[in-house]
Amino acid sequence: CIAPSPMFDYYIVLGGSLDPYRHLENAIAMLTASGDVMRCSKHYVGPSEAPNIHHSFMNVALQLRSGHGIEAMRGAIKRIEARQLNQGSKVIDIDLILQMEGDHCHYQSSKINYCHVLITLKDVVVRPCKLRQTILKKYTENPNAHVFLPITIGSL
Repeated sequence: CIAPSPMFDYYIVLGGSLDPYRHLENAIAMLTASGDVMRCSKHYVGPSEAPNIHHSFMNVALQLRSGHGIEAMRGAIKRIEARQLNQGSKVIDIDLILQMEGDHCHYQSSKINYCHVLITLKDVVVRPCKLRQTILKKYTENPNAHVFLPITIGSL
């Protein structure tokens, strides 16, 4: 008898500033080769949270269900980022924020504290649980919460 492989829920945040909607949608399409998209957040636009970057970014989060382990998922993300370059520079950033198996968190990125991550995650971590409460609390306490705006894609 062979035990079934575990299924993981990966929470991934994508961001871009150069033709962001097109590049983000391409990346999402490529991520579907690594798993099933269970939920997708609204698209949000806001300033960079890095002090040395002075332009806006569009961000979106996914809940992706996959049987792939975390190293395989990280490899897939790196390959997707590498496929979308402009003059040798990355045009999107893809961050693996959480790896969950049921209610058990196997991995949590330190980037979970950034507002662009919190505002998108609150749309995809929807099940009432301690993790959702933590995300909502961090988001409401974040001083940048008011500067990220949802975008209606048809209005671009």
